This record gives sequence, C-alpha cells and structure tokens, in this order.
Amino acid sequence: MSIVHWTPDFETGIGFVDAQHQDLFEAVNRLGETAAGPESAAQTARILSGLVDLTVAHFRAEEACMQAHAFPGFAAHASEHARLMRELQRFQDSVEAGRGLPPGSTAFLAEWLKHHIQESDRAYVPFLKAHGVA
Repeated sequence: MSIVHWTPDFETGIGFVDAQHQDLFEAVNRLGETAAGPESAAQTARILSGLVDLTVAHFRAEEACMQAHAFPGFAAHASEHARLMRELQRFQDSVEAGRGLPPGSTAFLAEWLKHHIQESDRAYVPFLKAHGVA
C-alpha cells in the first residue's frame, strides 16, 4: 500500500531533482509498508536509515546547486531541510530506543515531501532554469 504517489504534478523539470524525489517517494512508501506490517524493528531501522541517507544526499545536491547559482532563497530553503532532518533524527531515536516509529510519522513524511516539492522547490525552479540547470 503506497502512502504517497509520484505524479507528473511533482515534476520540477530538473532531472537530478526529479529522480531523487522519486527515490524519496519510494523510500517513504517502503517505510510505511514496514511500519504497518509485521516486520522487525531492525528492518524498520534499516529502511528508516536508508531514507535518511537518501534525504541527506538529496538535500546536499539540491543545496549545492542553489549555492552554485546564488539562489536568493537558499537560507530559508536550507532551514526547511534542517527542520526535516531534526524530525528524522527524532524518528530514528524512537526506533533505536525500541519504541518504533512515532504515530503518524509516515503520514507526516508523505505530506512534508508533497508540500515541500509543490511549494518550496517550485520556488527555485524558474531561477535555476534561468541559470541553465535542467
């Protein structure tokens, strides 16, 4: 059962961003399926760790691109990324302490991802495309 579905509405038109966003959608769905099923805490921890790794890699790539082209909204955008990373750390702490994922975690991640792409990421797309990023 998928929690979040990739559709063309989420496309930014920037190749590396769209590919990484699709990977994040898949990872959130895997986490949701694991959290809802009989899988072990260790498996949930592995999937969550993989999601964190993908998120870190994506944020680094996106932020490096914004910085390379002097996107004026960089600081605010990076701040949103930092807030999500704090939430992901909270989720990992809960799983590592044996409490499992906090209730509503996967729904939060799905909604955060959708909103962030459609609002925050869309704000940098015209700027980066004007600077030759595709």
